[in-house]
Amino acid sequence: AQKEQKQQEERAAKRMAHGKAVQRQMKECQEQLAQERAVCFEDGKRLQKEMQKHADRIAQLKRTRMEELRATGLPERYCVGVEYKALKPGPKC
Repeated sequence: AQKEQKQQEERAAKRMAHGKAVQRQMKECQEQLAQERAVCFEDGKRLQKEMQKHADRIAQLKRTRMEELRATGLPERYCVGVEYKALKPGPKC
C-alpha cells in the first residue's frame, strides 16, 4: 500500500512537471508571437513613411516641371490642362 502511494505521488509529480513545462512553452510561444507582431507593425509604419516621402518627392517634381513649363511661355490654358492631369490625386492603394 505504501509502495502504491509512493508511485501515485511520483506520477502526480510527473504530471505537474509536465503541465508546468507545457504552460511555459505556451507562454514563450505567445511572447514570441507578440514580438513578431510588434516587428511587423514597425515595418508597416516605416514603409508607410517611405511611401509618403516618395509621394511628396513626386509631387514636388511635378510642381517644378509645371513651373518650368509656364516659364517656357506656353499659354495658360494648356498649362491648366496639363496641371490638372499631372496633379490630380491617383487611386489609393
